[in-house]
Amino acid sequence: MKEKIIIQNILKYEKDNSSGVRIGFYFGSDKALANNKNYKGFTENACFYRDLSLFDRLPIEIIGKSVDCTFKSIPSLKNPMRSISMIDKIFYNGTDIQLLQSE
Repeated sequence: MKEKIIIQNILKYEKDNSSGVRIGFYFGSDKALANNKNYKGFTENACFYRDLSLFDRLPIEIIGKSVDCTFKSIPSLKNPMRSISMIDKIFYNGTDIQLLQSE
């Protein structure tokens, strides 16, 4: 299933015992806009990837633009009884960027 998202930021981090890439985004459809008693706006979401090469493969031009993507449900690393949704592919400018490794 394709969704429209707007990527806000891409962060590469390298600490003593962990490294990866964090992609901060929000859903770009009107139904994602909250307007209630305590909150107005879009909620930022984030996906974390261990593949540091994603930082260089994702072009700066996708920041702040509406792009199509697909999500994939994968088991949580912290709790294998739960699943999390991750961005699998980003479709931009006629190309697709694979974020999750194929099985």
